[in-house]
Amino acid sequence: MAQIQVANLTFCYEGSFDNIFEDVSFSIDTNWKLGFIGRNGRGKTTFLQLLLGKHAYTGTISAPRGFDYFPYRISEEMEGRCVSDFAEELKKFQPSLEVEDVEDAIYNQDVTDLADVLVKLVKESKEE
Repeated sequence: MAQIQVANLTFCYEGSFDNIFEDVSFSIDTNWKLGFIGRNGRGKTTFLQLLLGKHAYTGTISAPRGFDYFPYRISEEMEGRCVSDFAEELKKFQPSLEVEDVEDAIYNQDVTDLADVLVKLVKESKEE
């Protein structure tokens, strides 16, 4: 049961008048299944970028291991191709995924976003 610890985190983008985070402290158990939800511009992606060390901030973020962020970008070459082609491309990042699982998640599940598909499939593959 490892912890991601955030203490006194303050961050704002250069040239901004308002902080995105101001003196924020919390801890997250790495066994928890979490999702960041919120309206646009509330700091979800920014927080993930801070975990990856992409921006300077004050305060501390400590974790037992590094982080990966998986915002899958569809290349022009992949646009308009079939789901199985897309699934094969995803396997580069998550080898345990099966093409049929990706197709099923996209066609038969109640998902509103490709991110929902990816989170669902990665979570299921790690539980196996």
